[in-house]
Amino acid sequence: MFSLLLILSFMIHAVTLFAIYQLFKRLKEAEAVNTEDISNLLDSYLQQIREENQRLEMELDKRELYQGTHSGTNHEEEVQEDTNGVTDRVMEEKTETSLQSRILLLHKQGYNAEEIAQQLDCGKTEAELVIKLHS
Repeated sequence: MFSLLLILSFMIHAVTLFAIYQLFKRLKEAEAVNTEDISNLLDSYLQQIREENQRLEMELDKRELYQGTHSGTNHEEEVQEDTNGVTDRVMEEKTETSLQSRILLLHKQGYNAEEIAQQLDCGKTEAELVIKLHS
């Protein structure tokens, strides 16, 4: 009788260990899938940011060629009178570059993250992050 109980106990232990192993294996697979999903989501997000930055750079290059230089965003209205006394209102638009684009511009010019942070009065970590995300 004792040997029968001992064999039955070993069989129950074996089945339990096998079930625990299978659950552990499924748990690892689920974690891997979640990690891959998150990784894919972040990769697609970073790709969208890169594309947006490239579009911004192209737009800034176009405006730079058109206007000559970058300036702050202000709409200035000038009133001009011609010889007939008619007033014309001329709207002049200036564009302001974002902090990220200014960081990238200074990085292209050869400044390191610490120098960029000092010039733009932002955090060194923020400058490093923008540079890393862009490259």
